[in-house]
Amino acid sequence: MIDGITLLLAVLNIGTLNTEKIKGLHFIHLRDNFYTIRGSLHKNKNNGIHNGDDFCLSELINVLNQLFNEVGLKPHTTVLNAFEFGVNIKLSFNPDILLDHIIWFKDAKVKRIDSYLEFKQQLVTLKIYNKSKQKGIPEPFKNEYILRIEIKINKRNFFKLESTTFYCKVLSDLLDITVLEQLEKLLIETFNKCIIVDFTEKEVSLLSDKDRDKYKDYKNPLYWKELYKETKENRNKRSREFVRCNKLINQYSKSTLKTEIINLISEKCKELRDVEISNVIEKKWYELTTSTNNIQLKDGTNYPVDKRVICTSIEPTEKDGLKRCRSEERR
Repeated sequence: MIDGITLLLAVLNIGTLNTEKIKGLHFIHLRDNFYTIRGSLHKNKNNGIHNGDDFCLSELINVLNQLFNEVGLKPHTTVLNAFEFGVNIKLSFNPDILLDHIIWFKDAKVKRIDSYLEFKQQLVTLKIYNKSKQKGIPEPFKNEYILRIEIKINKRNFFKLESTTFYCKVLSDLLDITVLEQLEKLLIETFNKCIIVDFTEKEVSLLSDKDRDKYKDYKNPLYWKELYKETKENRNKRSREFVRCNKLINQYSKSTLKTEIINLISEKCKELRDVEISNVIEKKWYELTTSTNNIQLKDGTNYPVDKRVICTSIEPTEKDGLKRCRSEERR
């Protein structure tokens, strides 16, 4: 689920070190008690070693609880600048096969290295790669067929787009079920826009000479790379070719690869949302410090929550653009 993060102006209690790494997270000292935090919350769960397993919502809550206790990180007042959201899904085949069939993604800068594929846009980056082959992944994960599909929100300006249907201002917003559901939708819609050319030999043999030539073009990443050079002529042509490519795929290919992956993404996202936080509404954050109350897991297990501090609103202050939280104390 949530993986890499960049947090701005976090108020912490870890002294005045210039930089410090704690279990996969880098703390960069700015001044006084203010820090920038970069790194992986998922790796932090695994003592900074790896992120090859699943990372459920209940485990994210555990990590934030631990960071609150260890360094004083307050999710409800810490500005969220960038973050990654994705899933690890197990396949019955080598993920490299899928990567070979994923040819392009609209209006993106492409990076393709071995078992890693990245489509970078200004505000959003789509990453698809063979997790089993990632450096540092321990057993049993490196012996399985694990595909990682992930979106990185590169800048907060993403939430200013008219097409964006949700908003994340602070770290605790990533505990909002509605936000997580919208992130699932974004992940699926983004992956669905990828050009996946998957034809059997028989299907290729049935193509006309003209369509076979087009198939060869569409299957070639260099063809799309040339089209994506920024000229007016190329912009018009690539728009037409994108439509024609999808038409050719829909007409002649019976591949269900994209649909199968989308279904696996959806199933995994629902599985990772393993906590019913029905009593945390309107983006109210409960600092998790002691076991005074409970939220319920889907399996019926009670999860401890402390409701002593409720964040009721977040407002900007004049000084340094910091975010302050008006809290109601319960004793």
